[in-house]
Amino acid sequence: MAALPAHIAHAKRSASGFARILADVDPAAINSREQLATLPVTRKCDLSTLQKAYPPLGELNATSVSKLRKIFVSPGPIYEPEGSGRDW
Repeated sequence: MAALPAHIAHAKRSASGFARILADVDPAAINSREQLATLPVTRKCDLSTLQKAYPPLGELNATSVSKLRKIFVSPGPIYEPEGSGRDW
């Protein structure tokens, strides 16, 4: 829980899709399970629409596409990023 506000702030700062989704969210205020439950939910069924509007990843990626190892295409289609860590 202690790290959650920083993660939310990073998402807003680094991914314009999350900046739109979390526009009304103050990251510092999300510091409990109760506050976490107030965050807007992005459902899997929303990803296809977001990814069509803002290809390829719906602007939900904080890492630039050029720095990703791979982008998987799953049924839907839904595009899923793979980072460069050792164990994905």
